Amino acid sequence: MSNGDLRQRTARGAFWATVEVWGVELLQFLVFAILARLLGPAAYGMVGLAMIPVLVVNVFLMQGGWIEFVVRNRDLDPRHVDSIFWTVVALGAVLAAAIVASAPFIGRAFGEPELAELVPVLALCPALMSLSVIPAALLQREINLAPFAIRSTLSVTVAGTIGIAMALNDFGVWSLVAYEIALPLVGAVVLWSALGWRPRARLCTTQVAEAVRFCSRVLGERLIALTETLAPRAAIGSASGADAVGHWTLARKIFDLSTELVQRPALRVALPRFAGVQQQPAQLSQLLTSAVELTALVAIPGYAILGVLGADLVALMFGEAWRTAGQVLMLLALLGLITPVTQLSVAVLHAVGRVKLALKLAVASFAVLVLLLIPGLRWGVFGVAAAFLVRGWAMLFVRLWAIRRTTGVELSSSRGGFWPLLAAGLAMALVLFLANTLLVSRLHPLAAMLMALALGVATYSLLLLLLARDRIAAAIALVRDAVRPSAKAEH
Repeated sequence: MSNGDLRQRTARGAFWATVEVWGVELLQFLVFAILARLLGPAAYGMVGLAMIPVLVVNVFLMQGGWIEFVVRNRDLDPRHVDSIFWTVVALGAVLAAAIVASAPFIGRAFGEPELAELVPVLALCPALMSLSVIPAALLQREINLAPFAIRSTLSVTVAGTIGIAMALNDFGVWSLVAYEIALPLVGAVVLWSALGWRPRARLCTTQVAEAVRFCSRVLGERLIALTETLAPRAAIGSASGADAVGHWTLARKIFDLSTELVQRPALRVALPRFAGVQQQPAQLSQLLTSAVELTALVAIPGYAILGVLGADLVALMFGEAWRTAGQVLMLLALLGLITPVTQLSVAVLHAVGRVKLALKLAVASFAVLVLLLIPGLRWGVFGVAAAFLVRGWAMLFVRLWAIRRTTGVELSSSRGGFWPLLAAGLAMALVLFLANTLLVSRLHPLAAMLMALALGVATYSLLLLLLARDRIAAAIALVRDAVRPSAKAEH
């Protein structure tokens, strides 16, 4: 494949990944709003409890490293792909059976007998998820991401229609159960329809063993990440009560949504591109630098807005009672400034096969977080947010040093790196703060916020033209490649 073809395929992949992420998030929010009004919090709470084992099992399937293994391994032949497919499907069946067996215990543990009826039905979800893992990996390997956008949009649309129709006909909590099952079912159908490959009945134990070794290390990372999600809630609840947990949960949900919208499209495209040059540290360094800069171009102004106006935005959307959550979000936004570097550096380690190093860094990062949380809990939810912030910045430099030492890959500073973007973002934040402070006493709060946003965006745009014109040119070239009708290399 020529460089022109690869560049155009990458651009189109980034476009479709962005369409997928943004489209599905907006659709899910719409479906959530409708079903929440029709069913009320009790039904959502019941299904939320019933989905806990499904979410844990999902870590072993969709996030267990199988996709990364297929994408980065350039020597896979059809026999190896078949072997990994049947292994994942068998794992999905075993895990689904384990969920069914656990249903009575889950019902008794939460004191909700109805869970014993819901959990076995929801066990269909991991079995259906397992069917999509290898098709998703093969499509991502070829940077063919349009089917992902179609899958996400169609699955949420169909599942939402089924759920809403059942809710209108008084099926209650089972409306949500049908919604959860329809999502992976429709998704599997779409991906298989887009893929020409079909598995054959054969098994290569050597390749399966290699995949299991790789995935066991990636799985360790993902389980640590899951623990980092759940542990702070338990710690805050025991130290500060349920109200503080609510503020932390909302702040973290908004923060995680922002990272998903901006960085998941970049990660979808980055992994196969990184894997394609995994033996060339200089070219990989260049790709990493470009990916960080293009992601930061969008991420930094978003986090500048959250860092200054987070409390006002949350209070405006959810009510004044949630202002504390907005203040926590303002702290987390300072962490968001470096998440493009953190997540893309992990993608580099996966692409070059250094999953053991990635796991070690995840363990070290979690240990640092625990050490910071112990004194941080004294200040409640703000102390927890500060612990995440300090840990993130400290581990960033450790992570970059470890990657440079073991792989020779580093962020290039020949063009200033992403520091000019960060400087423009900080200037934008300052303008936002001054404008909002001066205008809020003279105008309606919403009008003051909108005017401050306009001034902030203008400041960021002007500074980009002065400090980072080449980044803007690269972003424009990416969009041009994405919409160009011909996939042929440029002459």
